[in-house]
Amino acid sequence: MMILCPFCMKSHDSSITECPDKKIKIPSTYIHDSKKGTPVVFMFTVGYSGHTKTCFLSSFFHTLYHGAISKRWPGFSFIGLTMETLNKIHDEYVNILEQGVLPPKTAIMFPTPLILKLQQMPLKVKRLFRRSTIKQREIIFIFYDIGGGTYEVDEKIKQNLPILNQINTLIFLINLPGLIDEAQEGISVVQKLHNLLNTVYLAIEELEQTNKKNIIICFTKADLMWDKEDIYGPLAKRSDSNMPSISEVSDYFDETKQHSEYISEYIYKHYERFHTTLYNNFNSVYFTSLAPLGTQPEDNKMSILAPSRIFDPMLLTLRLEGYL
Repeated sequence: MMILCPFCMKSHDSSITECPDKKIKIPSTYIHDSKKGTPVVFMFTVGYSGHTKTCFLSSFFHTLYHGAISKRWPGFSFIGLTMETLNKIHDEYVNILEQGVLPPKTAIMFPTPLILKLQQMPLKVKRLFRRSTIKQREIIFIFYDIGGGTYEVDEKIKQNLPILNQINTLIFLINLPGLIDEAQEGISVVQKLHNLLNTVYLAIEELEQTNKKNIIICFTKADLMWDKEDIYGPLAKRSDSNMPSISEVSDYFDETKQHSEYISEYIYKHYERFHTTLYNNFNSVYFTSLAPLGTQPEDNKMSILAPSRIFDPMLLTLRLEGYL
């Protein structure tokens, strides 16, 4: 039986326990779960340096540990399939937030991916001749991150085309308030947005794939946009929605779809060339906004952590790939 290696992103026989390219041991749990059909989904984040990618991942992993997830998904838990995954999550993401300190910016791509198995996760179950239903199951998430300036993004993507080849959904993290501030220095918002998108498009074209990829545009630092409707339109709307219970999944996606449509109209009106480039070159386009921290730190320190919609990228990825 063939399985996809999470390190080189090539298919190997399940009897192979070490990645032939990277010389890294493939987790035995990953091999076992892949053989029994456990879904494997990739979270591939792209964004400029300073657009809160590190804050997003820190807040996401912190919420896995300390959030009230089990109240929404009874019995929820997670396992790091490599000790490097668990150590990196502890040392570089969660512990920093626990100390009330803002995570340092980093433009370095993970040398190896972070691999987590989520347990008792609500997922779609297809039933023959009947409507699909939502049940709690296991799923493996593999996290890859591309960060930095346009040139850095370009180089890192070219170095990792095998990863991009296997990924169906891209997650763009965009700090719109930051781009608007930078526009005062002479580079327009639409140019910055278009440049990043163009860089990724050229990399995808090198793959010569016939199927277009999905893309989720996540506007970060939502708390800086709240209640400023004259500037940010629907992005100014506060949202208390973080994650749905199992019975609320359908309503959650109805709400996120409507919110996405409102944001889409706003982006078309204000940043038309970015908007049309998205819809001309990607299969499905989703917009959302999230606040990784929920409040702005003072002197690089936080007094409170109150993330908003931190699970949207993960849940929308599952939706676009048919798992929810």
